Amino acid sequence: MKRFVCVTTFVGVVCTAISGFAEDNKRTFDSAKGASPAKADAKDQGKQDPNLWMKAKQQHAHEIFSGLTEGDLKKVEQGASMMYGVGYLERWLADSELKKHSSYEGQANAFEYSLKEMVRHAKEEDINGALNDYLMMSRTCVRCHRLIRDAEE
Repeated sequence: MKRFVCVTTFVGVVCTAISGFAEDNKRTFDSAKGASPAKADAKDQGKQDPNLWMKAKQQHAHEIFSGLTEGDLKKVEQGASMMYGVGYLERWLADSELKKHSSYEGQANAFEYSLKEMVRHAKEEDINGALNDYLMMSRTCVRCHRLIRDAEE
């Protein structure tokens, strides 16, 4: 029960942060284009910006890398936990045809596994293990994006 409450709280915080981040970026983009927010909201209602998820993941990946280079395993643990949450939410919320393909599912599962292991190694203060997990995570990112690019062509 305690774990459920923690996970639920975490998901709520991440959703709130992402929605706030998305709304701020949308306002900035709309004002730069000269579009009124009412028109943009009506036109884009129901659409999801995949770049929003990637920006969040990239930010956390940078935090992880920074933690690894600084030897700050607490930073690595936090970055990996947050990235796991963003990835989980993306898979849950995203409406994509790729979700039906076993290759995509395999990469997504490997991505989640590498982040779980990174958190575990960071807690155990095993920087080499966390580094190996970071490399595995990076490989899954590249492979998944290759799948996405191949599907678009």
